Amino acid sequence: MLIQVSVVDDEKDIRESLSILINGSAGFSCQHVYGSAEEALLALPDLQPDVVLMDIHLPGKSGVDCIRELKHLGIRS
Repeated sequence: MLIQVSVVDDEKDIRESLSILINGSAGFSCQHVYGSAEEALLALPDLQPDVVLMDIHLPGKSGVDCIRELKHLGIRS
């Protein structure tokens, strides 16, 4: 069983690099990548990834605020 990871970062190169690294690691799969907290908040509650890698310095809603909202929405990561 693969550990499903989602990445939230506003830097495209970082998102892509993390996705490649995660997918190249045994036992892990990068489920989805998002460029903003707002995108992640719309999708992650339905996806329920095992792990969320979150940039805390996102434009707009911060990563810290996004994690708080995701926890409130029932994300267990």
